[in-house]
Amino acid sequence: MFRARRATTLKRFKQTRRKLGSYNQRLPFKRDAGVHIAIVGSEARGLAGQGKTRPDRYFPKFEYGADKAGATVVFYQTPRLFMQSLHVHDERPLAVVFLYNEEQTDNYPPEDLVRRLEDRPRTIVYNSPEVARKIAEKPVTNRILSDAGIDVPRMLSHADIPIFSNTKTGSHQPTSVVTHGKAVDPDRYNTELIDTCVAVNGCRYFVSLRAMCVVSRVQNVFVRCRPVEDGTPNVHSRDTPLDSKILTAIWHEHVTPRMDEIHSLCANIASVLGSAFYSHDILLANDGRLPVCEVGWKWDDATLLDHLWPVSSELDFMRGAYMYDQAEECARVVTDSVKTQT
Repeated sequence: MFRARRATTLKRFKQTRRKLGSYNQRLPFKRDAGVHIAIVGSEARGLAGQGKTRPDRYFPKFEYGADKAGATVVFYQTPRLFMQSLHVHDERPLAVVFLYNEEQTDNYPPEDLVRRLEDRPRTIVYNSPEVARKIAEKPVTNRILSDAGIDVPRMLSHADIPIFSNTKTGSHQPTSVVTHGKAVDPDRYNTELIDTCVAVNGCRYFVSLRAMCVVSRVQNVFVRCRPVEDGTPNVHSRDTPLDSKILTAIWHEHVTPRMDEIHSLCANIASVLGSAFYSHDILLANDGRLPVCEVGWKWDDATLLDHLWPVSSELDFMRGAYMYDQAEECARVVTDSVKTQT
């Protein structure tokens, strides 16, 4: 009986452990490196990508970039393992990057660990629970950015003008347009409907830009769009037509001339929200505005990369993305930030 129970318990333990994402580090840990970088997974999912990154592609290039910049990277499957091994980093300058879903509050890093890191000299924490709470719900993010003077869609409680209605959390959720005079659901994220239509060769497209950033440093700006004839202004990566001529026209005519504005906008967002690996969804409004409609955490956008692969060689804004050059650059940004702080 005892052996049977023990076997069952062991089996359940192994099954639980298998659910934790893992990563086999490519480069050896260099304890004497000038900067240490700790990538820390979550207790529930470990180092699983969770829609934030594709570890097997991103992490090797991140390691390589850090090594070239004079840093060493260590991967910890859970915060608990990191806490047990914190002494390994001695008094070295340290960057700690947490990997978890910002909307799953029960999976946040332990507060005692975060406080310990905040008190540790020469340490920078990325993707902290403090930042997560600012971006976990769209209305909260909207208010924070609006109060800081950053352009966001105006939140509305009555449909005096057309409203774009979305869920308060999550992606790929049902959305709708509430027309003038119709009832507005107060439990949803309701904002002014912004006209993002762009005409290309006689056809009209709703356009949304995705800016990938490490804190304030922009790594990529991707064009996403969908035909107006689809009937909804809600744009996702997979809605984007696989037509390089359309995407190139939008990129060169509407995005490239505004890159300085986009870089400045992303820097302002980071100054308000804090240090993190960001994905900013920015609307290309017809009235000249660049409203920020959503902010989330992402290290790389695997969905968009997979979707645009057939035409990627013809798109200027995808250069280097499939080689994960951005991962190397991110590692350099993190390393330089720690060096500058010290």
